[in-house]
Amino acid sequence: MKSPSTSGRHSVSRGVMALALLLILSRPGAGHPLHESLAEVEWVAWRGHFEIALGVVPEDLEEALLEATSRRVRLEDEEAEPLLAAYLEARFRVESGSGESSVVRFVGREVSHKRAWLYFELTPPPGAAGPWVLVDEVLLDVVPDQVNHVQLRSGMDRVALRFTAQERRQELPGGFAPDGLGPGWPDEPWVARAERIVRVAGLALPTLIILWLLG
Repeated sequence: MKSPSTSGRHSVSRGVMALALLLILSRPGAGHPLHESLAEVEWVAWRGHFEIALGVVPEDLEEALLEATSRRVRLEDEEAEPLLAAYLEARFRVESGSGESSVVRFVGREVSHKRAWLYFELTPPPGAAGPWVLVDEVLLDVVPDQVNHVQLRSGMDRVALRFTAQERRQELPGGFAPDGLGPGWPDEPWVARAERIVRVAGLALPTLIILWLLG
């Protein structure tokens, strides 16, 4: 299923990540299929939340939902959306220094035979402070040898993290968490930045004209 709100926004990123996930899943193994996920996590300062694209093996995720809810659903089904949101909120989250957890807003999903892409946002608890910890326990409840790869993004910077059943929590490095980036220009997309420039210019121009006439 494709969500109209995410198809354009994540198209380039999704293509790069799909290639990366394909390379991960196609590596030669030791006679058994690899169970790995790939997530891109970006702290969007001007919006005040994290944006995540998560790629997983569909069958594994459906099995995880069955384990968590005792209900067999297909990822394409409409009834799967609230179940996915609840599952992600419990198993993919950001925690503050005092242990408060983020809130999930599920954006959409794309499901094919080989992979499923989940798009969602994590909003940190208001007023909370770091150090911030990323918890990735996706599929670890049903696949003991599951490996979750996470790529953190902040502007042009990238950091790769790896999560397993033995290492489910990792502290977010500076610059990739709410304490590392202030609101406004550094992390603001060029479209929003252009809109801001036009808006400011629109307000300033009448003032300049009045001052010129009065002068």
